Order: sequence, then C-alpha cells, then structure tokens
Amino acid sequence: MKIGKLYKYQGNVARLQKSHWSKPCVYLGPAPLVREDGVVVPNHKFLVNDGVRIVDQSMLRTMYEIKQ
Repeated sequence: MKIGKLYKYQGNVARLQKSHWSKPCVYLGPAPLVREDGVVVPNHKFLVNDGVRIVDQSMLRTMYEIKQ
C-alpha cells in the first residue's frame, strides 16, 4: 500500500458499515497501537467520506488500489 493513493474496499460490505467503505478512500499510512504491556498492534489509517478510520492489518487484503 502506498500513502496518498486511492483504494476501494472489495470485501463483504454487509459485515461492515456500508457508509464508510462503499466509496473510495485514501490510505494515510500505518497507525501502530502500543498496548500497556508493550505489544505493538499494526493498525492502518484511511481517510473515508466521513473522517479517519483505523483498521487492523487483516483488512488490507480486501483493499484494492484504484488506478488513475
């Protein structure tokens, strides 16, 4: 994934909020979360139509770059 590129969600929209993922979004980069016990959770940040959303690494498999 490249920061600043447009991506589209291609997974099962029924299990997510359609309003967030039905339109293209911009990848903003990694947003790791460091827990109190020191474990780093590799999250990622997207700019969607109603703000910034943080997702876990498993969602990246369902995001496809929109070629311009």
